[in-house]
Amino acid sequence: MTSFYSYQVKKNWPNRWKRTRKILLGAHSYVTMRLTKARCSTCDPTTACTTGLQDATNPLHWHDLNDQVLEGVRQLLPPIYPADKSIGIVDSKFSRKFQIFPRDEETAVFVGSGDLGSVTIGAGSGIPGKYVYGYIGTSGWVAHTTTSKLKKGKTMTTTAATKDKVTTPATVTTLQERIALTSSGEVKKHQQSLHHQPPEQQLPGVFLLSHPCDTSLVIKAASCITACGNIEWIRKAVGAFDCEKEAGKKVSYEDFDKACMRSAAGCNGVLYLPWLNGERSPFTNPTARACFIGINSDTSKADMYRAVVEGICYSYKSLVTVLNLMDDIKDGFMVVGGATKSRVFMQILSDILRVRGFLR
Repeated sequence: MTSFYSYQVKKNWPNRWKRTRKILLGAHSYVTMRLTKARCSTCDPTTACTTGLQDATNPLHWHDLNDQVLEGVRQLLPPIYPADKSIGIVDSKFSRKFQIFPRDEETAVFVGSGDLGSVTIGAGSGIPGKYVYGYIGTSGWVAHTTTSKLKKGKTMTTTAATKDKVTTPATVTTLQERIALTSSGEVKKHQQSLHHQPPEQQLPGVFLLSHPCDTSLVIKAASCITACGNIEWIRKAVGAFDCEKEAGKKVSYEDFDKACMRSAAGCNGVLYLPWLNGERSPFTNPTARACFIGINSDTSKADMYRAVVEGICYSYKSLVTVLNLMDDIKDGFMVVGGATKSRVFMQILSDILRVRGFLR
């Protein structure tokens, strides 16, 4: 996507392109640039991997980018450093202005990482053989760290879905082909072809990303576009019709959990597919949409609420399954994110995954 947007800016807004000094690839990169006196612009390996412009054989380097359509992009990309590398100290002017750092101490600034890299480290899953974990927020994923290495000359292809069938596209080998695909409206189907993955890991909806700190490791992940975002939607869309609530208000989390408990497992035959904004794993289809199945005259609001939670939990089971990790989580599954505050959600997830307990 970075190559696509860079190409579009260069083509359609040439004056802005000429004034561009650096391409920053994450909010954390902007923060670290502003914090340091030297205005250091950097990028971590995990974030770099998501751009499709990273060298597959050396996570701390970019591709040569000799393609004519992307001429000049390489010079604007920031250097790639491990997330735990110190790049300077907090600018004293910044410290005085915002008064958030001690004035009498030199506070180090580190490269940092984006959401997936940071959460993987924070969840204790940054070491091979440690926890398999799931992040359950508005969106979500299941991931763990592995020693698998990216191989030279191999490009990852994920499942591309059409309205009629699901197919696996041929590997896209050049940046010109990628630009042609994105310009012709096929970017959503082929955007994942920009990442790199060894052939034995070419599975639909599975992604290998560079570890933020150790370039000999990778993070293996499967993600869903919308997790608890489904709960936010139904709290407002259905809860707003509660005569005891003000128009436009969401039903509280406490009332939502109580309603879920009034419905039995299986939601009296109601199923929910949690694809409000498309899906990424275990299949990739940006046009997929959510729906209820099995609603009848006896269906209650509680059944619909619980069906949404069960649908999300089954989505996480599909993520664990596509990563072939069902046996790894039997004795414990690390879970992080807002959903961990709900005992009802955690119990339903435990029942569906058949795990003995969670680490939170």
